[in-house]
Amino acid sequence: MGLESYRYACNIKWLGLRKDDLQMLPQLAFIKLKPRDLQIAKSLLSSKTLQVHKSS
Repeated sequence: MGLESYRYACNIKWLGLRKDDLQMLPQLAFIKLKPRDLQIAKSLLSSKTLQVHKSS
């Protein structure tokens, strides 16, 4: 991993961002997702590990 470890680092300024927080951002802050981004998002949404568990 060594020299490539920077590739696996996440941008922590978005850590803890909630859905309601998005309303406070200006439209200019959003960028259009690329096809690869959409593919990754769909894959994550279908992952059993990341499924939302609703409490009853």
